[in-house]
Amino acid sequence: MRLREVVDEEFSPYGADIHDRVTLDGPCVPLDPNDAQMIAMLVHELTTNAMKHGALRTTEGTLRLRWVLGTEGVLSLHWDENFPGESAPEMVSQGGGFGTQLLTRIAQDHFGGRIERTIGPGHLRYEITLPRGAWSAQAAEPQPESGDPGAVRERRAVMIVEDEPIIAMDLVGMMEHAGYAIFGQFASVAAGLSGTAESLPDLVLLDENLGGEKSTPLLDHLLAKGVPVVIISGYDGEVRTGVPRLSKPISEAELLSTIETL
Repeated sequence: MRLREVVDEEFSPYGADIHDRVTLDGPCVPLDPNDAQMIAMLVHELTTNAMKHGALRTTEGTLRLRWVLGTEGVLSLHWDENFPGESAPEMVSQGGGFGTQLLTRIAQDHFGGRIERTIGPGHLRYEITLPRGAWSAQAAEPQPESGDPGAVRERRAVMIVEDEPIIAMDLVGMMEHAGYAIFGQFASVAAGLSGTAESLPDLVLLDENLGGEKSTPLLDHLLAKGVPVVIISGYDGEVRTGVPRLSKPISEAELLSTIETL
């Protein structure tokens, strides 16, 4: 999937109502499924805010999204909302609401980058810098072991199944910090089953309740395939032999010590 495709998909529900007022500009940037999901969440949050409180809430407001891929593999997104006259966006908070937290966590924790917002007469701008992704020339690759140039240590791929975006971001950050690869992030049983139809992760962190739906079908599927699973839950549930359970909130040390036993 490409970045432009992800962006187009997020704007598509609004159709012709905003088509003439939105400008998209940038090079072709390939995305792996995990990065595509994270950028989709980021663009979705920004677009929703623009439609509800920002430039796109009126017929006179405009939006330009431009992205640039630097020579060192750093992806920069420039989100520029322009308002009629010198009006300003509604309900712009300088605090740490859920939307702000989500944007920050995606930029910082997943991509190792940053996000900056500026507000002025007639405009709202976000400058988003994402240095770590599949597009990056500096993306982490397995390195040869010291003293053995021919040896390469393969990282274990972890699948994260969690419907709360902030918690999912925490888990991704813990795993990447510990040197694990991310197989993918999924928020429902159906998505998890689809994501493991053709390939399997080395390990799964599985929320027991996904949007009110028990994750038991996905758990049974993974165990039948021989994939180790750690259940992460906010309440007491079914105990499975050989399947460790961790109660939310969890620490990185607790999670890693559990994974090391699998």
